[in-house]
Amino acid sequence: MEGKYLKRAVALLFYPDPERFFIGAYIKIGFFENNVDLRYQDEVHGDLFSRVNQTISILKAKYLKAWISYEGLQRIESYPIPETALREAILNAVVHKDYEAVFQSR
Repeated sequence: MEGKYLKRAVALLFYPDPERFFIGAYIKIGFFENNVDLRYQDEVHGDLFSRVNQTISILKAKYLKAWISYEGLQRIESYPIPETALREAILNAVVHKDYEAVFQSR
């Protein structure tokens, strides 16, 4: 709280549509074949918690290639980046984004 008002972090963390208050409060993922050719992209919208989880799911399903191995009948998928490191990178990017620059009052 700031006085009698909620801080902006509340809208980013818990409000289902933070873009109502912050124009750029979403995650954009792109796949570039080289330095200039964007082949496909995804946008992830919603509150901060679900954006991080959805981004990790999309990255693992569409952008990262897993090595497949088997232990008996169990299929094991090994990604080039451990999920904990991937989550940390996404969280750092989301936390350190400058949301002040994209604030819009309504």
